[in-house]
Amino acid sequence: ITPFAHNPEVVDVPRRVFNGGRVPLSEVKIFYCNARSLLPKTNVLRHYVSMYDPFVIAVSETWLDESIPSSLFCPPTFVAYRCDRQSGRGGGSLLMIKDSVISTPLSVLPAATDGQCNIDAVACCLDFELDNNLGISCLYRPPDSSICDNLYVQKIISTFLQYNMKFYVIVGDFNL
Repeated sequence: ITPFAHNPEVVDVPRRVFNGGRVPLSEVKIFYCNARSLLPKTNVLRHYVSMYDPFVIAVSETWLDESIPSSLFCPPTFVAYRCDRQSGRGGGSLLMIKDSVISTPLSVLPAATDGQCNIDAVACCLDFELDNNLGISCLYRPPDSSICDNLYVQKIISTFLQYNMKFYVIVGDFNL
C-alpha cells in the first residue's frame, strides 16, 4: 500500500439537519487528502472510504489528465467532479460526492491555460432541504503561484457567498 503524501483528514461539518431531516450535519464527513498521484493509491483511497464512510471525498494533486476515466478511481456510489492540470505534470483537484446528495458544480475559475490562473480548483454546491446548502471546494495552488492566483481563492469564497451558502469548506494544497 502506497501512503498519501500527507495524512488524510476527516472534517466534521457544523451541526445542522439536512437531506430531508434524515442525516444530521454532524454526521457528514468530508475526507481530504493530498495524493501526489491518485491512480497508484486507488486501493488506499477505497480503504479510507470504507473506514470513514464520507459524504465528500476531496483530493488535491491527483496528477490525472483527460485520458484517465473517473471510473478507474471513483467509488460506484459517488459522482466525480475534476479539474485536471492542463499543462505539465502534477496538480489537479477532485471532488467526489455521494450520489444520494444533490450536487451542482460551480464555475469559479477560468481554465488554467488562460495564462493568468495557475490554480486547479473544483467547487460544488450540495443542496439539502430547508435551504441548507454546503459549498465545497478543493484546490491545488502550486508553490510558484502569484498574487493573482491568491485572488482566485477569494473568488471561490465570493462565489459561495453569491449563492447564499450557509456553510462552505475549502480544502486543498495551498503551498503556503
